[in-house]
Amino acid sequence: MDITDILNGVDGAELLKPNEKDREYMRAYKRIQLGMDPNEPAFVITPRQFFAIEEILPEFTEKVAKELGLNSKDGEWEAGPMVAILAKALLEEGTKYATWISKEIVRGSSERNKLSVCELCAGVGATSSKIYIEAKKNGFKNVQIHAVDKSVESLSIAYLVFRTQGIPCILLEDDKKLSEVPSNFDGVVLIYSDAQTYMEELDSNIKYDDLVSENGISYFPREMHDKVLKDAKDHLNPNSGIYLSSLNPNLTNDPSKIFLMKEVFTGGNKAEQYRLYSEKTGEEYGITKDGRITKFLSVEAGREVDLMNYLLKHDLPEFLRYMRAVSKATAVVKNLKNGTLSPVQQITSSLSEIYGVPAEAIQRYPKVEKSPCNAIGVKV
Repeated sequence: MDITDILNGVDGAELLKPNEKDREYMRAYKRIQLGMDPNEPAFVITPRQFFAIEEILPEFTEKVAKELGLNSKDGEWEAGPMVAILAKALLEEGTKYATWISKEIVRGSSERNKLSVCELCAGVGATSSKIYIEAKKNGFKNVQIHAVDKSVESLSIAYLVFRTQGIPCILLEDDKKLSEVPSNFDGVVLIYSDAQTYMEELDSNIKYDDLVSENGISYFPREMHDKVLKDAKDHLNPNSGIYLSSLNPNLTNDPSKIFLMKEVFTGGNKAEQYRLYSEKTGEEYGITKDGRITKFLSVEAGREVDLMNYLLKHDLPEFLRYMRAVSKATAVVKNLKNGTLSPVQQITSSLSEIYGVPAEAIQRYPKVEKSPCNAIGVKV
């Protein structure tokens, strides 16, 4: 098929590629926030790229809608602006569930050459990006991810995110076009469709090594949620993995700004302090009696504080830009959790029944008793 780049002609598209300042930030982010070798590949969105995406998104969404023969408002995400959801991707605490899923997929795959993954509800593209990068880092020669979403806005922002990460991308108006995608295409195929219709109508010849839905089908009512999982059975290879995550509807993120700023100004070793705290108490969050998370005390949150402390001391303009970007994420999370109708804590029985796996075979992440988001995974 003719793979066209729909970003051609869009003003500011060149701003998505990392510049030298971005690369400096990426190295610091990997070293401090991710605790890894700065030279290793990893998913990183810089504050500058974030605001570039925000600026480009309105025009680009109009162009994507035109490509699909739709109105740009079709399927608009009502819980909040997609760009606010993208702001979570600047924080590993907000995306560590996708990190866990990506590592589990790679670790659980016996085939070291080719990987085929379906993501239901693509969101902002962060999960697909992490899966692709992790798989390529671990030697997979061909990685093809089919990311499905009914929101034009979501497909648009995901396309832009993939560009920042150098991930090839194709946009399709429906699943019928999948037959035209070369089997050796290496990248992400974005498909305009809702998850239920996609699984109902998908060609029987299409099989996946893994099925993923991160804060996606958890917004479906239980009956619809389980119907998607049942239909997916016909499209999974032997020993496939299913990985789901959702926000915890019983908890509300209401971080204390005073606590955060105090931690930032005294940061530099918070990740280690938080690690020791969690080992001693078995807790990673400060939670009030009415279910508000006011303090984030996980290792990932500690590394985030250490990163902010580093930026504060070494690059004040970047620190301010970073704080301005992540502040957008706080309000939207409160709205997102209210729509979680099938949280993963409640659907393990469905996985056991539909796929015939014992409940004890289902992995859970994180291991702490209460967290703002939870993920589960199982081989079927």
